Amino acid sequence: MTRRWLVTGCSSGLGLALATAVVGAGDRLVATTCRPSALDVLAVKHPDQLVVATLDLRDAEAAQAAVQLAVDRLGGVDVLVNNAGAGLSGTVEEVSDEELRTQLETLVVAPWRRGGWRGWCCR
Repeated sequence: MTRRWLVTGCSSGLGLALATAVVGAGDRLVATTCRPSALDVLAVKHPDQLVVATLDLRDAEAAQAAVQLAVDRLGGVDVLVNNAGAGLSGTVEEVSDEELRTQLETLVVAPWRRGGWRGWCCR
């Protein structure tokens, strides 16, 4: 049975590896990333299985649009993997308030926000 996936953070690392495995297994995928060009090779190789969407999880409207894209193009979502994240290093004295807010928005607030996912994953 072919599954329909939505995976965030697919431009590199675990997200890219998962995206590659998903389409390699024959499943369909909406892969989100802040850098869509990172998925160009995979998109050319699997044009009928892969939909690439630009997404910064801090943008609630963009998250909702990614969900809607998955519904429109795939007919829904069977598997959601919220893999997107960002690293930050430095001592407390070196990290600016803006850098801290960006981290909290990406790693805490965005996954907590259910608005974009409500309607198909929380039934």
